[in-house]
Amino acid sequence: MTKIISLLIIVLLFTYFFSFANDFTIEKINTFAFAQNFNTSEESIIIEYPYLYALTSHGLEIYEIMNNAHLQQLAVLAIRSPAYFVKKDNFIYITNHSVDIYDLFPICLYQVDITDKENPYIYNEIEFDETIRYFILQIYNNYLYLLNGNIPDRIYTIPDLEFFTSIPASIDIEKINDSIGVNIPYVNLLDIYDVSDFTNIQQIGTVDMTPIHGSCGTRYFEMLNDTILIAGGQSAVSFWNISDSANWEYISHYEPDEYMIFGKNFTIIDTFLALTRFDGLELLDISDIYNPQSVNFIEYLIYGLASASYNDDLYLATWVDGIRRYKVENNEINFIENIFEYPYFHSGYIYSNYLFVQTFHYGFYLFDISDPYAPVEIATTLSNPNYKHLKGYENLIVTKDFTDYNYKIFDISDPLNPVLINTIPVGDYYQVSWSYLSFDESELNTVYFFTVYPNTIIRKYDISEPGNTILLFEYTDLDGYSFFVKNGYGYLLNDVNNYQNLYILNGLYENTPYLANTIDHFSEYMYTPIIRPYNNYLGLFYKSEYDETKFFNLNDPLNPTFAFELSVPSNYACPGIYDDILFTSTWTSSYIYDTSGNPSGILETIDNINGFTYIRSIDFYNSGENNYLFTIEESDIGVFEFSYSHSVDDEILNQDNIILNNYPNPFSTSTTISFSAIPMTIGKQTQIKIYNIKGQLVKNFELRTPNSEFMKVVWDGKDENGKQLPNGIYLYKLSVGKEAIVRKMILLR
Repeated sequence: MTKIISLLIIVLLFTYFFSFANDFTIEKINTFAFAQNFNTSEESIIIEYPYLYALTSHGLEIYEIMNNAHLQQLAVLAIRSPAYFVKKDNFIYITNHSVDIYDLFPICLYQVDITDKENPYIYNEIEFDETIRYFILQIYNNYLYLLNGNIPDRIYTIPDLEFFTSIPASIDIEKINDSIGVNIPYVNLLDIYDVSDFTNIQQIGTVDMTPIHGSCGTRYFEMLNDTILIAGGQSAVSFWNISDSANWEYISHYEPDEYMIFGKNFTIIDTFLALTRFDGLELLDISDIYNPQSVNFIEYLIYGLASASYNDDLYLATWVDGIRRYKVENNEINFIENIFEYPYFHSGYIYSNYLFVQTFHYGFYLFDISDPYAPVEIATTLSNPNYKHLKGYENLIVTKDFTDYNYKIFDISDPLNPVLINTIPVGDYYQVSWSYLSFDESELNTVYFFTVYPNTIIRKYDISEPGNTILLFEYTDLDGYSFFVKNGYGYLLNDVNNYQNLYILNGLYENTPYLANTIDHFSEYMYTPIIRPYNNYLGLFYKSEYDETKFFNLNDPLNPTFAFELSVPSNYACPGIYDDILFTSTWTSSYIYDTSGNPSGILETIDNINGFTYIRSIDFYNSGENNYLFTIEESDIGVFEFSYSHSVDDEILNQDNIILNNYPNPFSTSTTISFSAIPMTIGKQTQIKIYNIKGQLVKNFELRTPNSEFMKVVWDGKDENGKQLPNGIYLYKLSVGKEAIVRKMILLR
């Protein structure tokens, strides 16, 4: 009885507390699962035996090369958005890069002390003007050369990092050796410079490589010996005698039958060159440089990047497979192993206390996140490498299977033992690649299939029974490029000459779709944007730093109206929304917005956070009264704890129109929330949200659009993750269209 009286006193105070506006705070508490992926075709691996230094997307990694040529990781030094690195003695010099105009971090030059290979640390740091977006690094004797194509290049002495001089912006020197470099004013026309004295650099000659390399630029140079230079472009590698620095003599060249990558696209291995092509590695015998011969090729469809070698082992940096080790023997190049702790991450989904993370080549990883400070990896049967493009919905996970060319739907009610319950046949590789599935939260046991290949097709399937799905309808009357379903309406966006039309379909509940409305010139983007549902909004965004992210109100589902635009767009992946708090994926950052209270015009941020690499997707986890944001980034997973007090100052419903209550109240195991509505509310979007005493959302019921005057939901006292909530006061808010009404209830065990 005492507990009930105390709770009732708090109830009386709660109305005052709950009227406050949002008070948002967020802080990073953890980063885990560091992946070994690379995102630059420049120098990514440096070998000075017995150590290998790798500049991954996450930062600097140091390995020891073992006797069997395997790599043993010694240390990881996290550096945000690393781009270029060079080594001199016991220091490694690293620059990061600005990924877009909304990047809040300045470009920096980091001097990393690697004397202790197991404990590298940033010894010195130079921060540059915010207008600078990158610097390419080169070392000439005891000088560090910082190259940028738009501003004067800068030269520092090393190791003290004192500014020495600058080079005019019209000249960008690419290193040949410590005495000469080249400026490339045109694609393959090289101006040769004497750089032995940086206070007095002089042009000493010119060489035209156009007859050999054509219109493809020459980007990488490496000395074979004191006099022979190898030049690499995308269409050819060429050999030059530069014993006379001012007058280079052409020797020979080789043209592969597929383009090579742009950047560091070859590596010397004794008397061979390993050429990094877009489709694999080619082995070139250069024992006779006057007649280089291709001797072997090994396919690798997800193209590699820069590489380095020691003896007959080649270490290739890759985008999604970590470091791939190859061995050159008997005129052949053979794959040996992939070396990574985790591969490239693509997306994630949280259910209960578990985070499913999809990779590009290795299926799913599973983490127990019940303790966000110390997640634990768990083996999962979903680690099939052909499972890609994870999509989660309630207790279901959908994945594309690129072996059987179909969709597989798993029940993850027990996350440790996923059960395959449905399969949706698709056809071929291209149809799987250019399609996706979507769910309508108001309609149980159905899923919508959408593809643009070979033409626009919308299908609806019944997935209520295990086994093969039942096709309910197929709709092919319209063309479009982005689609979703909400509350029985389908929204299809089409592209017409740099503007988009929006088609709205009705009749989906009845499985008889028809065009109910067309909004011409709905948006004007150079390329077709993506549309997705967010609460009662249609969200529209495109992966560009110059295109806006806009939201349209769906109070009238047949006539979306512009509501607001984000001041900083979500231009890398779809934003995520928790209650009314919206988080963008803006390259390596997330900008945070409060969307409560019917915002309009330009919506300003309330906060922002920063990851280490590109944020591929975000999801949310709730543990008691603690809210967590997980950022699934390309090469790691970030964890942020956030809190807010939520305002429910919606337009108050006419209480004569709606009866809302719950029974029993107080309750111990479950309570039934029911409401009755007069006909004016029928057909409007309806939600019931449950909040704790801090105003934090703990449970959301997205109801089917009411088609009767009486509805109810049962709440079991658990949050969105299925975790039991503590005793206390909870508020439930019924929203019908723009209007809302709030009631209180007590959980008391």
